[in-house]
Amino acid sequence: MAGVANDNKDFWQDVFDLGGDNYFNIGNIHSISSDSDSFYGNDYKDFLEENNIDKTFWITEAELSAIALEGESLSEEAFASVIVKNYVEAFESGAEKVFYVGLEQSPGEEESWLIGKTDEKQAPYYAYKTMVEKIDYFDNVEKLGEGQFKFAIDENVVYVLWGEEDIPEEITGQVKITGINGTETTLDSSELSISNIPVFIEIQKIF
Repeated sequence: MAGVANDNKDFWQDVFDLGGDNYFNIGNIHSISSDSDSFYGNDYKDFLEENNIDKTFWITEAELSAIALEGESLSEEAFASVIVKNYVEAFESGAEKVFYVGLEQSPGEEESWLIGKTDEKQAPYYAYKTMVEKIDYFDNVEKLGEGQFKFAIDENVVYVLWGEEDIPEEITGQVKITGINGTETTLDSSELSISNIPVFIEIQKIF
């Protein structure tokens, strides 16, 4: 499904009405140059649920557009932040896998990129790398509030936080904070402050 515009939904509604959901195991959607905050994951999940379809889905083509997001080009740092947020929101919506296709920037492109025109790794590259290191192969994800997500990976827990809400009460004691650029800081949770840029938080175990 190439996005969730009405013409796409109309086509797939006809397919589902004819029993087409009996002929696939994994749903599939593309999200190119959209203004979605979850690579259309939430919209697609709603569409499946409206049709009583309980199947996992993948986002097999995901890319962000500066024009769709802000009407003008965003900085590398802004793109890095938006990429992480979209991935986290997409995973929480139920997406099992997300394939980002904007690897290299080409002349005239308005989409985000991970590697620039001169093969230099950009801020989004390091944000993507950090995100993979922190939450790849997660077992489940829970939304605790706006911009607050809890990922369980094996026996570990990683929180991804951004925004203006108070820090979840379950985050206490010493914590390790990893920025989307990979920098790490350890401090007491009482000193923790959150901005609009996502951070990865891990409670430090005391032995």
